[in-house]
Amino acid sequence: MKKAYNRLGFGALALFLSMQVIGAVIVAIVSAASIAVVLSQEVFLSAEGLEGIFEYLLELLNSDAFMNILYLGEIVGSVVGIGAGILIARKILPKERYQPERRNLSGREFIVIVLLAFGLWGIGATIGNLPAYFGADVELMKGIDDKTALIMTIYAVLGAPILEELAFRKLLMDSVHHWGQTVAAFTSALFFGLVHGNAAQFLLAFPLGLLFATVYMRTGNIWYTIFLHFMINLTGSIPDIFALMGMDVSLIWNLAVMTLTAVGMFMLIPAKKMDLFRLSRPVARSANRLSFKRPGMIVFTVLGLVTLLQTELALSWSTLMQGFSYSGSGWKFHFDFNPGVLTRLIPISLTVVTVILVIRLVGRHSQPLPFELTGETIPASSPDAAG
Repeated sequence: MKKAYNRLGFGALALFLSMQVIGAVIVAIVSAASIAVVLSQEVFLSAEGLEGIFEYLLELLNSDAFMNILYLGEIVGSVVGIGAGILIARKILPKERYQPERRNLSGREFIVIVLLAFGLWGIGATIGNLPAYFGADVELMKGIDDKTALIMTIYAVLGAPILEELAFRKLLMDSVHHWGQTVAAFTSALFFGLVHGNAAQFLLAFPLGLLFATVYMRTGNIWYTIFLHFMINLTGSIPDIFALMGMDVSLIWNLAVMTLTAVGMFMLIPAKKMDLFRLSRPVARSANRLSFKRPGMIVFTVLGLVTLLQTELALSWSTLMQGFSYSGSGWKFHFDFNPGVLTRLIPISLTVVTVILVIRLVGRHSQPLPFELTGETIPASSPDAAG
């Protein structure tokens, strides 16, 4: 049984590392190739002295052209990383695959779910963007041109929903569903939140991941969650899409998001009364429960939190450091303290608290496995299926 726990943790870890490492390697290769091209140019070879070389390289690394190459490299790295991660994780995760019983959503259920998704997204975005409201945001997309912005938007709207839903709903949910629907939903949502690597996106991804997991478990149809994911990403990309056409719709968009958020949170009332959201809970105490105390689960959770905190530290550093320069006497760093950077503690704290609560919930509400792990697929209609 402990092997199954470890396989789940290490499978999620393999997916996470593949996304991070392969993506970083591809970006590094693209960067190195770009720098190599520059190093071969006569204008670089004519640079005088070490100071001239450093100034030229700094100018290159801060140029819009170089940044656009990096953005495109990140897209390629993301696609390859997630794809490879899915293939690797399938070899590591428990071989048992749960097949949820398929059913269609009613029109009322579909409307409630869509509006609820907007509500969860709006609340998460509001809390996650607190640093930006206090002037401590970091301009990550500086210098991006229209073609690169269009490619990134297409990937965010179409590519990411398909790849991420196949990885975190289809693959991971089918592997963890044996321990009960409640545990499966929260575990999948936690994995989904942590792999995004920063507190702001965790507060978006975790609640939405919880909703998407519930929809997938109760319908058995991954296309529902792909559509929901597509809809959220499309809505978030609307200002960028109109900006490509030279139009500023930020005011209208913000008002629309506030309205959808309010209506979406109101949908919690009818959602509580729907059978769709009533997930199975444990029927007996047992030692054979899913636990985050297994090495695989510990390594994944700790690495996910460390990566998230490292990202937040880097963003805080970028906010405080206004720039740097090199002269004959060495490097000079220019700082300007911004009190708004302290607001990052709010999303960070909420993220850490959420992780702790999910770990406690999993330990308390995990169902004992009512079947032996034989490597077979367990259909939802089987008397041996959990939940």
